This record gives sequence, structure tokens and C-alpha cells, in this order.
Amino acid sequence: MSLDYKRGDYVNPTTSPDYNYYTLKLHSGNRLAKYWLVDQGKIGIYFGNITAEEINKVYKEYARSGFFKNRDLNGFLTEFNKQSKQDFDRIREDIEKKAGKKDAWTQVLGIMQGAKDGGWFITFDGFDIYIYQLDKEGLFEKLEEGELADYHAKNDSIIGKIDEVPKTIKVTTLENDGPFDVSQVPRVLSSLSSHIYHAKRTFAPLNTKRNIKKSAIRAVKYLLRKEQNPVENCVDLLDHLDPVEFETLVSIILSEKKLHVPAWRGGNLKTIDLIARNFTGDKVELKPIEIVIPKDGLCTFQIKHKKIGKDEIDKLLQARRSNRDIKHYLVALEFDDSVDASKYNERGVYLIDGKKLFDAIRTEPEVLLWLQRSLKWVTGASDLLTPIVSKQG
Repeated sequence: MSLDYKRGDYVNPTTSPDYNYYTLKLHSGNRLAKYWLVDQGKIGIYFGNITAEEINKVYKEYARSGFFKNRDLNGFLTEFNKQSKQDFDRIREDIEKKAGKKDAWTQVLGIMQGAKDGGWFITFDGFDIYIYQLDKEGLFEKLEEGELADYHAKNDSIIGKIDEVPKTIKVTTLENDGPFDVSQVPRVLSSLSSHIYHAKRTFAPLNTKRNIKKSAIRAVKYLLRKEQNPVENCVDLLDHLDPVEFETLVSIILSEKKLHVPAWRGGNLKTIDLIARNFTGDKVELKPIEIVIPKDGLCTFQIKHKKIGKDEIDKLLQARRSNRDIKHYLVALEFDDSVDASKYNERGVYLIDGKKLFDAIRTEPEVLLWLQRSLKWVTGASDLLTPIVSKQG
């Protein structure tokens, strides 16, 4: 079979090493992580009854084309289907219908290309987190008859017998000689296990055009003991907290001012994450971020651990009833240029970005110490925080 590819129709992949970090799920809930990674020294994926030979056939043609971007996949598969329609219609129906995922080919070919590029894969399994590399040939192997019998004997009671065919790629490097305990791993990485993008998909890159998880990638590099450039500013530093840690930071700042914060995270509340009540008997001011809570008063907070713009702020506040007697503060790492803070002040809503938040932290030794300990793993954090902590001490 020969396909006529026109150079320029597609875009070649970036060579940036930050594109070589991925999460990989090994069966539902990663229940077979230990079986595959430790006992077998392989990964095992399913995607219906498509065989390893059929996957490799498509991948070799895909690799020969030199086009690996996800956005190019539909165009490639359409062309491939024209050239090999009888075979490919059956394969595509199996991988899409039985796997229940329209983007299944993207994930299968992504795993293979990630392996070929020497990428690092992360698998979450309860208290265990595995970080590993795969055979750079990037090709799947089938289980031999004896291996398949062993697989069913050991796993049918765990996952129930399934008629899908497991396909495998050898693991060449298993960092730490096995799993990291979740307590050893920065939260910004371990918390991805509950992120829907990574929890639901068999394969997902840490770095996408929509959501670049730089801090999670830095956490992987920290565990791999790779040299990294230091963080250079306060907003970059705060980005290395995970969203729950960021909420906790704000809670600690409020508590240090003797404000009562009944819950340190919002959970399933839609428009409010934190409530701060003033039982001190006097007005409380948090300088320099201009939070003022009158005697016996309260204020509310909504916290977003990211950069947000006007449209998202308006959407967040849409469901909120205006009550100017209760000030509402929206805390985010950054606000983009579309945001005019004064327009929201008129509605009793006040914006606090990462720079303002960090200015408030500077005057609070206990908060600084908490931040220093929480981000001890981040290269350059000590250089930013130690002088301030020492000065306060």
C-alpha cells in the first residue's frame, strides 16, 4: 500500500521536552497498574479487539508520513481509509465502537509516539504513583497464549473477564524501582489523579495547547532529579501550589488575622469557596490588599488557581446575588488585560491577584513558613522566600 503524502499539509511535532510527559491509565481505576508495571514489566491497553499487528500497521504508515499532531489525525485517517478501505473500516469500527471513544486512535498513536520520543508516563494507583518510560520502538506486542492464560487467571477476579484483547509495550525504565508513595509526590502532580481530563482518558499529555501544566511537569522532573531553571517571581511560585493548597493558603492568611474560617475549601459550593467571619470585637484590615471586615461582619471569597479574563469572571458572578453589605473577593493567580477591576468594585466585588496576595504574605511569618515548607521541592523557592522569612524572624 502506498499513500501520497504532501509535505506541508500537516505540522511536525514540537521537539520541546516539555511535550514528553503523559498520564496513562491501566484499566478502570488503574486496578492493573501493579500487575502490568511491576509483575510484567509492560503496559497493557485494550481498545476493543483490534490486534497489535493492526495497530502497528497503521502506526508505521502514520510515522512514515511524519505527521504526529493530534489535529492532523482525522486527515491522515481519512486518507488511510481511502487507500485501505476494506481493512480499515473494520478496524476503525472496532476501536471506536467497542472502546466507546471517538478519539481512541489519537490516544493509541499518542502512546506509541510518546514511547518513541522517550517520553515519561505517569500512572496513578491509589497511594502509589508510577513514573516510567517505554520501549522506543513504540510498537505493541500481543500476549502469547500462555501469557494470556496467566493474565486471565490473575485478573479476572479483579476486573471481571472481558473479551477485549490486551496489547502491550515493554517498560524500559521504572523510576524509583517501583511506585512513589503519594506522600513523596508534590500535590500539584498527585492531584491530577482526580482531574477529569486525566482520570477519564486512557492517555493524556500534561502539556496541551488549552492547558499547559508547567508546575506538574516540574514536579515530575523533581522526582526524576532533573536539573531545572529556578522560579523567578511570586506568581510563578504560587502556580506550583495545587488548587486545594491555594485555597488553603488564603485560609491561613485569613486565620492569621484571627478571622473565623469555618471551612478551608469550598467543595461543591457554586459561587463561594471561603467565608471569613470577624468575631474579634474590632474591625479587621488586611494590608496591603485592602480587605476590610467590620466588627461582627463577614466577607466571602471565590478562588481560582489560574489566569482568568472578563468573560470568565462575568460567568462566575452570573449566579451570585448582589449584596453590597457583604463584600465578595475574587482571588486568582492573574487577571488578563480585559479585566477592569473598578467595574466590579461598583458591584461589591473586589479582585486580588497573585502579586497582591504575595504582598500580604510578606508580613506574615507563619504564612511564609507554611509556603516555604509546602514548596520546598521547587527550584528557586528558597531563594525567593528565605530572605523574607529571615527578615520576619
